Amino acid sequence: MDSFRIAGAWSLGFRFVAQHWYWHAMILLGLGIALPLGLHYALMGGPLETVNLGHPGPDPYGNSWLSDRPLVWAVLLGGYVLQIGSYFASWRLGFGGSPGGALLYGLIAGAAMLLVVAVARTLGEYASRLVATPDTWFLAVTFFLAPLIPVMTALFVAQAVMVAGVVLLMLSVAMIVGAATGALGTAATLVGGDGSIAVLLLVLSGVSFWLAARLSCVAPLLASGRSLNLVAAVRESWRMTLEDQAAITRYLFLVGAAMALAVIGAAVATGAWYSAIPRGGVGFTYDTATMLHRTGLAVPFAFLTVMIPAGIYRLLTVDEISAEVFD
Repeated sequence: MDSFRIAGAWSLGFRFVAQHWYWHAMILLGLGIALPLGLHYALMGGPLETVNLGHPGPDPYGNSWLSDRPLVWAVLLGGYVLQIGSYFASWRLGFGGSPGGALLYGLIAGAAMLLVVAVARTLGEYASRLVATPDTWFLAVTFFLAPLIPVMTALFVAQAVMVAGVVLLMLSVAMIVGAATGALGTAATLVGGDGSIAVLLLVLSGVSFWLAARLSCVAPLLASGRSLNLVAAVRESWRMTLEDQAAITRYLFLVGAAMALAVIGAAVATGAWYSAIPRGGVGFTYDTATMLHRTGLAVPFAFLTVMIPAGIYRLLTVDEISAEVFD
């Protein structure tokens, strides 16, 4: 098998979305961004801040904020299904599906994968609450993230490495600045004042890059076979990436770092640098002006979400076919 080539993975990913770019644009931008945002305005009167699945603890707006508003649940869940479905529809289209068939598969897969994420989030929340005390907060955060990180890295490679990149860059810079200025607790202040949590998040960020590499073919495998068998896709992705895991991890680190710099740079440029730090909760916290720069980032990130794992998958499958020919 040929060694993994970063330029080759990027080129194949770009060609994946460029071949039928107009259909990909309609699916990713129309179904995945415009339609969910339109539902927010039409049904709620403005953009909602969506739930951050990586935020442990209760809803800061109060537990009753969601339970008393079923329409909010419907809008949020519908938006998630549309967004996740747009990714799977785009993958299915790139692997030879018709536009109509790709949309149908995408919506079904979007609902199914949202359920998987919800189960992982619920398990993590339940496990963390079992051990959560003022003295075991480190362990509670670990238990919370343990089931969530593998699911997110398997289904949303680009977003996972972007979040890992943001956390890694912000905490690393804060630690360096803190060491230079004598304020050693600077990084800890970004995560609630606990230095051990900052170290844990740095370690988990590194683990996320590696897991994303090993599971980078899961979503393309599902879409190429019009399958919802997540377990089989995980096993096959683990097998496919075994020999090239180090090179794929380096590639995803570069992608994650570049995306993180774009997010942090946009946040600083708009004066909303704090929004680059992942937060939790649901509420009417964003106005139309604030949504502009978020939407501006969402457009290229939607394409990257599709092209990054698709490029890795295509490169690995081409190499496997070549190896079989010469064996």
